[in-house]
Amino acid sequence: MRLTEEDMKKTSPDEEVTQTGAAPENTESIEDKLRHRESFSAKERAKMDRQVFSSLDRAGKIQYLVDYYKWVPLAIAAIAVVIAIISTSVRNAGRQTVFQAIFIDVVAMENLSAESNGTTRLENDLKALMLPEDSKDTLVVDTAYYTENGALSYDSGMMESVRMAAGELDVEIMPRFLYDFYGATSVSEEAAAVFAETEEFESAVDDIYNSDRKITDRFLPLKDLLGEDFVTKYADQILPGGCGLDLGVDNEILASYDIYGKNADEPMVLCVCVNAPHPEQTTAFIRFLGFE
Repeated sequence: MRLTEEDMKKTSPDEEVTQTGAAPENTESIEDKLRHRESFSAKERAKMDRQVFSSLDRAGKIQYLVDYYKWVPLAIAAIAVVIAIISTSVRNAGRQTVFQAIFIDVVAMENLSAESNGTTRLENDLKALMLPEDSKDTLVVDTAYYTENGALSYDSGMMESVRMAAGELDVEIMPRFLYDFYGATSVSEEAAAVFAETEEFESAVDDIYNSDRKITDRFLPLKDLLGEDFVTKYADQILPGGCGLDLGVDNEILASYDIYGKNADEPMVLCVCVNAPHPEQTTAFIRFLGFE
């Protein structure tokens, strides 16, 4: 324990007599001892430290401990971080994410699962559908994506682009006007209304109609994943471009999990990402939504 000269001055020889009930063993002042601290033995230095510390009031003792032992809480915090990292690594060893879906512009009011493990009822039911009972693997259903002025907001767009580029995303569920924006051949009334309210109306419409991009650059044609029979059976719900599956304004399955489109009159559309890494689970998810 190191002491400052100011701390040492707070204890006088008279105070030492009062506290210990006996005269100091050495008539040399504490100040003089401080100047020659290193010449004393460890036992003598410890005794000097105790004398000075005992003379401090409560606030002074707390400040003293903070000043001279601040490395202790830092060390404890560092150890806790290391333990947490190791613990997480051990828990996640061998664990894989087998399916990822994002929902754009939805109101998700579902409760967390009864297990209170941070997952939703939908995620737990999808795990039961896609994974063995004792599997450590997981899946992700993310509803925190939103639009702004007829396209993904800046933050949502950045997150979506990074995850898609990394080949993580399997499915996107979005409002119809966003599907149109991504390069389909028509513009919904919702999209036109949104664009008309912005200064970028002309450039936004031009972006849709005159760009060289194709919807298939972003999303997989449904027939490539589900086959011609599926596309024929649900022809009325396959959108222009062949990459969007119209889920309607109020999908019965999603509604059972309290998930609704934010725009009450705008249909939700399911798209499969062009580089979806888990086609088997993606097919299972589409059938889970009622498309047999």
